Amino acid sequence: MILTDGKVSLRPFTERHADRRYLGWFRNPAIRRFITHRPNTIAEARAYVTAKLLDHGCRFFSIYLGKKRVGTLKLDGEVGRTWWLGLMVGEPSARGQGIGPRAIWLGCCYAFDVLKAEKVLAGIDHANKASGRAFQKAGFNIATDPDRMVAWKVP
Repeated sequence: MILTDGKVSLRPFTERHADRRYLGWFRNPAIRRFITHRPNTIAEARAYVTAKLLDHGCRFFSIYLGKKRVGTLKLDGEVGRTWWLGLMVGEPSARGQGIGPRAIWLGCCYAFDVLKAEKVLAGIDHANKASGRAFQKAGFNIATDPDRMVAWKVP
């Protein structure tokens, strides 16, 4: 299944996507500081991806700008319930082009239309201003707590 808005598309993430490009994104300090999973080798990246692909409560996508793979989007949750959306625009040349809000919107369309989600949430580090703006542009409400910002959207 491919989801697209004409500029950005989401395609299923596969084990073959756990490659040097994917691993390189995690080595970027601007990304590394805001994510919890930080593989250091391709073997670690593949093990993580394999586990996520086997997890029935996870939907994992590659984000494409045209034909170029530029990031990932992951939904974790339970069908008909709350899903947590995680986003990584890993390709430095793709940042600042509005890809984040578009990918988030596509992920929400999938969550609400296919998974029948009641709510989509995202946890955002207070220092990650770009991520907060991307979720707001995609129609999320933002609240802050001592640990992080929490974004939410309902259908």
